[in-house]
Formats: sequence, structure tokens, C-alpha cells
Amino acid sequence: GVPTVSTEHGSVCAAVAVGSPFNTATASVPRGIAPGAHLIVFRISDGRQLLCTTEAVVNALDTIRSNNDTLKINVVSISYDLADDVRSIAVLDERIQQLTAMGIAVIAAAGNRGNYQPKLSIPARSDNVISVGALDENGYPASFNPSVRIDVYAPGKGIDFCGNKYSGTSFAAPVIAGVVSLLKQCADAVGPPARDHILKVNVLRAIFKRHMITVSDDNKEVFDPVGFFKRVLNNAISLNEIVREINESEHIMDTGDQ
Repeated sequence: GVPTVSTEHGSVCAAVAVGSPFNTATASVPRGIAPGAHLIVFRISDGRQLLCTTEAVVNALDTIRSNNDTLKINVVSISYDLADDVRSIAVLDERIQQLTAMGIAVIAAAGNRGNYQPKLSIPARSDNVISVGALDENGYPASFNPSVRIDVYAPGKGIDFCGNKYSGTSFAAPVIAGVVSLLKQCADAVGPPARDHILKVNVLRAIFKRHMITVSDDNKEVFDPVGFFKRVLNNAISLNEIVREINESEHIMDTGDQ
């Protein structure tokens, strides 16, 4: 149904990533990026003013870490900016590092304050997180992105949901979370080394930068995950070869995966 004010932000993020199940899309809730994915939601805000505490996020990450044998989460997407203090950064970095060591990819929104934001939001600032900026309707980085390096950009302006339009890096982050879920599905199908390395942050950054960017006729760089997946599924490119090349170039390939 139509979300209430208290659930709107999270509902839009969930719709972008997963949306309606196969063959049930409607005008108000279309299919998301990864409609076959299972979605587990953690409420981390008060709902009304979108106030979110570091403690709430840490509790959610701890729940994932302690229960992932059952939950089987591969991708975590966070569309919040948390308190910018030394303790918050240290605590979140520790939890995120624990998740990435378990083979879980963490995606986070970069922030929405444009030139007034000299740093990425927290936790997008973490070395172990894929930071996501927003593209506008014309495919260019939106003016509200932070004026710093961002790992990858995805559509995040004028997102339609239940008759309303939403903008922000909050809604670009679940696009990338959906793309990473699809990458994991493809990697599982082809086996190692892709299966064992696809969710590592260095591998994801390299795939986004080297393989999901195409150049348009007007010489504009375009984020093109659809074209990438078509090439993978048509065997025009090998996901295993891509992952092997990335790992060998960074000298982290395990001997057993060669």
C-alpha cells in the first residue's frame, strides 16, 4: 500500500532495490533492480523526523553479524547520515569491517549537502563501504552530491513511487545494492573465483569503474549495469576472468582460486 509518513523513506528505498515481485508490478510500485531478492528490513530511525542514532545502526549490524547463518544476508544498504564524531566513526568502522570480513558488501548513501559537504556521510566514508552518489534525470551527477570522490553513481533524482517523486543519494544507494545482489547471483552461477570474491569492496569498485561505465555518442560517461549484465549473460565477457584480473592486479588472489 501507500506508505505512511513514518515509513516513507525506507519504503522508497526498499521499492528501488526490490520493488514488486515478478509479474506483480503496478504503476505505484514497479519492479525494483533485483525483484527476486529477499529483503530484510531494520528500523533505525524514529520514523517521523528521520532521526537516526549510531547505536541503532550498530545494533542492526550486530544482529546481522550474530545471526547471518540464518539470515544469509549478502548486501547491506544504508541510506542515512550518522553523527560525525570520532566515537561514531570508530564504532561503525569496526562493525562494518566485521561484516566485510564475513563476505558481506556494505553500500551507503554519500550525502545530499553538495558543496557544503566536504566529506562523505557516515558510514559512506568508511574504506570498507561502497559510497553512492546520485545521477539526475539527464544522467549527470546531481548538484546535491558531496564535492568529494564517490565510488559509483546511480539514478537518484525524481524517483517515482506511489505518485510522488523523491530525490537524494538515499535512493541511489539501493540501486547499487540491487546491482550488487545481481552480481552475486551471477557469481554464484559461475563458481570461483567470482563466487568467492565478488562482494569484496576492491572488486566491486573495480567493476563499477572499469566495466559498468560506457561512453555515449556525445562523449558522456554513462553508468550501464544493464549492458554489463547482457555481456555477461551472452558470454561476451567472463565474470571469472574479470574478477581474476582484478585480484591479480592487486596481488590478492588466493592460490587455490587460480
